[in-house]
Amino acid sequence: MSTVTTQADLRAILSEYPEDHLAFDAEKGVTTPAGRLVYAARDCIGPERDATDADREIIVSLLGDAYQALARLRLCCEHRE
Repeated sequence: MSTVTTQADLRAILSEYPEDHLAFDAEKGVTTPAGRLVYAARDCIGPERDATDADREIIVSLLGDAYQALARLRLCCEHRE
């Protein structure tokens, strides 16, 4: 994990991290058959919740976590400069 001490550090990390993960996600999404789980665990689906619903909930949760982490990093950098 990289240490963020300036906004330049933050920009560098934010430009690399999403690219790496998006490339992985794109490959996984393309190679997974339609209607199959990409992110969620098998026990997350049921009669009223299909693979798409389960994966969507995981993605929404991960995006929320990413936004919170980004906000914390920005606050950290702002206080250091």
